[in-house]
Amino acid sequence: MLDRYQLPYFHMSEYNNKRYGPSKPDWLYRGWSGEKMHKLLLELQPIAKRWTLFGVAARINVKAYNEIVPIEGRTWLQHPYFLCMLCFYGAVLEEIRARFKEPKSKLNFVFDVSTQFNKYGANMFSEVQKDSDNERWMEAITFTNSREHMELQAADLLAFRARQVELRNSEKGRVVIRSNRLDKDLGLGKHVVFALDDDVSMRHKVRQVQERALKWEFPP
Repeated sequence: MLDRYQLPYFHMSEYNNKRYGPSKPDWLYRGWSGEKMHKLLLELQPIAKRWTLFGVAARINVKAYNEIVPIEGRTWLQHPYFLCMLCFYGAVLEEIRARFKEPKSKLNFVFDVSTQFNKYGANMFSEVQKDSDNERWMEAITFTNSREHMELQAADLLAFRARQVELRNSEKGRVVIRSNRLDKDLGLGKHVVFALDDDVSMRHKVRQVQERALKWEFPP
């Protein structure tokens, strides 16, 4: 599809930069009509659904995070993103366990490269692997450039759309999906599982740490 549109890669934030993009000489969509851009999106979205087993979109309530997680926990976590990663890993493992009785292959997690999150993200992966992955599904974590890996570009499209849905409307932790073509093509709400870390689940996590007398830190 990228070859058909003569694009070297696809990144949703760049595609969606319709305010400042047209003034940049190297913007990939410079000179494109709105109709052509919309057609590209409609053609890309079903691909992510067609060639995946399922998707997981994890999200957390940042307001609840700041109110419930103690200061030592927020210092250890450094960023709400990492609590969201715990929610994500948990949702992936839950979905895998529901689909397969026993591991027949391994899960390798590939994230977009980020100097801010690489080392900490790897530590977080190791902790989940050790404490929550009793069946040993999780094998490795890798950080790489999304421009070189189309799988990450598809995930980026999914994450962007899931974020739009979350901002649009949610009720009591339940994501409300509209029956429009964009959501249907990505399989939001069916093919894609929405996982929410709300105030209830956050209190549960904090209580577990307190009851087990754990420290908010990685082992040396």
